Amino acid sequence: MTSVDAVIRAAIDFTLRRKFLVLAIGITVLVWGRLSFHRLSFDAYADITDTHVQVITQWPVYVRTGFGDIAISKIRQPPYALR
Repeated sequence: MTSVDAVIRAAIDFTLRRKFLVLAIGITVLVWGRLSFHRLSFDAYADITDTHVQVITQWPVYVRTGFGDIAISKIRQPPYALR
């Protein structure tokens, strides 16, 4: 029997002899983890606002649509266009 087997056997023997102690430690760790998780402050919610940038040009921009070409002077771009 190797030393690893002896350690595993000792751990199993300990848990079988002291079931209530192991159960109490497990419940304590679960409660502590739950409390820590609820006390953890983090911003996990995405910003769902509709953010856009207006680009105003000096010359009209022609956009091809199903109704023909339309000249527009304002183009709405998503905010990543400035990054």
